[in-house]
Amino acid sequence: MHDYHQVFFHACANVDPARDFVLVEGPLDQLDHAALRPSYGGKLGVDATHKLPAEAARIWPDRITMSQDVRELVSRRWKEYGLLDAPRDPDAGRLF
Repeated sequence: MHDYHQVFFHACANVDPARDFVLVEGPLDQLDHAALRPSYGGKLGVDATHKLPAEAARIWPDRITMSQDVRELVSRRWKEYGLLDAPRDPDAGRLF
C-alpha cells in the first residue's frame, strides 16, 4: 500500500459493517502486550474487497469523476462558496 488516501477511500466504499466485520477471540503472539491475557485475545477482520454480484445485495456504482470544467469552476469560485482554503488533490497538486 503506497497511497493511503486510495486505501481509505476503497475501504470506506467497500465495507458494510454489518456484513464485513468479524470479531473473534483466539491465540495471539506473546509479544502482543495489548491483550488482557497472555497469548490470547481478540482480533478484528475487515473485508474491504470489491464485492462480486453474488456477495452483495446491490450493485456498487462506478466511481464518478468531475470534468475539468467543473474542477476549474469550483476552483475559481471557492471563496465565494464561503470556504477559505481550497483542498488540494494530493496526487496531482491541483484543486479539487
